[in-house]
Amino acid sequence: MIIDFSRLGPRTLTGLCCLLIVLAVCAFHSQVLIQADVTFPWDFTGYHYPLLVAYADAIHAGELPFWDPLTYCGRPLLANPQVAGFCRRSF
Repeated sequence: MIIDFSRLGPRTLTGLCCLLIVLAVCAFHSQVLIQADVTFPWDFTGYHYPLLVAYADAIHAGELPFWDPLTYCGRPLLANPQVAGFCRRSF
């Protein structure tokens, strides 16, 4: 069976392409999305999550999160772009 895509409009083709991309991403990440016992295999839990926790703790304590004294020998927190301290969603 051959599908004639020339009969479809450009919006329909764009929608089909977007749906195909979303399905491919979901199929690739199916273990992380579906199973509860699978965690992120990247550096999310070891690097990014502690950064966000230190940032949130400083904000909740009423302090500006300039420095994280608990990781290594300390590191700048607000100057780290991966913390996204100046992003509106982080406040």
